[in-house]
Amino acid sequence: MRITDVILPRDIMVGLKSRNKTDLFNEIVDFLAEEEDLPNTDSVKKALWAREKMLSTGIMPKIALPHAQIKGLKKTVGMIGLSREGIEYETLDGEPVHIVMFFADDEMDSVGHLQTLRNAAQLASNPRFYSRMIQAMTSMEAYQSLKYFEELEDI
Repeated sequence: MRITDVILPRDIMVGLKSRNKTDLFNEIVDFLAEEEDLPNTDSVKKALWAREKMLSTGIMPKIALPHAQIKGLKKTVGMIGLSREGIEYETLDGEPVHIVMFFADDEMDSVGHLQTLRNAAQLASNPRFYSRMIQAMTSMEAYQSLKYFEELEDI
């Protein structure tokens, strides 16, 4: 599944307000709940924290990929958030994150979940992805960059 099959311009938040992981998880789940039919925002937040306790999802320089599998979720949902100021995230490198790519899938769709994460990680591993995304001033600009890199990587 292509990331642009999940992420539309309305699913991109330019200018995240959060400065720490707790506030960020609240902000991204609340943002996504306005657009998607999430079964229960508290269960999504609990699933995010449960996954995060295993190992930080801040796995790439300046980019975090929080994700969860949720019971009863009918489709893959996601959002991308951009923060020029940075968010303290307890990353593997100890640095703040500036791009957050969040995805949730149904708990019964492990194959789809892993494919979505693989595609997101492939995009994020391109060294030019970060610099182009963080320059976006609007969600449409960010979406166009996302689409560009997805086509470049042939995902």
